[in-house]
Amino acid sequence: MATVPLALAAGDDPELSIVDLPGLNPDMATLRRSLDQWRDHLASVLEERYDIRLLALLIPTTQVVFCREPFTGLGDLAGRRIRVGAIGQADLLEAVHAVPRMMPLSEVVTALRARSLDCAITGSLPGNRIGLAAVTSHVSRLPVNWFVSAVVMNGAVWRNLPEPVRAALATGLARMEQAVLAAAEVSIEDGFACNAGRPRCSGGSRGQMVVVDEAWAEPQRRRLLETVLLPQWLRRCGADCAAVWNRIAAPAQGIWARPVP
Repeated sequence: MATVPLALAAGDDPELSIVDLPGLNPDMATLRRSLDQWRDHLASVLEERYDIRLLALLIPTTQVVFCREPFTGLGDLAGRRIRVGAIGQADLLEAVHAVPRMMPLSEVVTALRARSLDCAITGSLPGNRIGLAAVTSHVSRLPVNWFVSAVVMNGAVWRNLPEPVRAALATGLARMEQAVLAAAEVSIEDGFACNAGRPRCSGGSRGQMVVVDEAWAEPQRRRLLETVLLPQWLRRCGADCAAVWNRIAAPAQGIWARPVP
């Protein structure tokens, strides 16, 4: 049994990242709908390809941009070297002419201090806890993506469990999923409060950062999805993924996928 960030698992199977594609979920309400929309398909992919049982989808935090120098939004990031933790984030940054740098989170503070890095993408509270409030000046509220993680179990182990145990696990993990989601909403706001040094900070260290009150502009989000983020995902995922997108998401999104050569 394990908890697996889908953006990282997508390095082996790009299809697993679709529920958390940058720009797909501009707010928590949309994210909840995406989880409901894609859950059955993700469960089928994991079961049919890997004999893995999907038990829950967790959202521990959002992913936001911290920078050493002031910025007012995505449009100001051109030319800046920015730490990313997943390839989808790199696609977004390249689309706004920034320079993505894949890097473990443990190396980010050192790189920012050495000025070999200008910015970093991570969670608002996790970023505070590793010390980003001491080495950056601005943090954006815009959710790049959400670091959705899957709780999974080996399929053979699942099938060999007694039915009452499987039922108890399913019920308990469904409750845990909702509890983690509720806690994430609180911790995300706590992260911003701590980074800004507000009195209500409770889970981190108080900084003196400027919180950039940025949200996704719908025309920009749609343009990036249509012209960059969805096509780049399809290049990694293949023609079958275009059919999957068109069956599951296109009617609600109003964006139809075409196979990319």
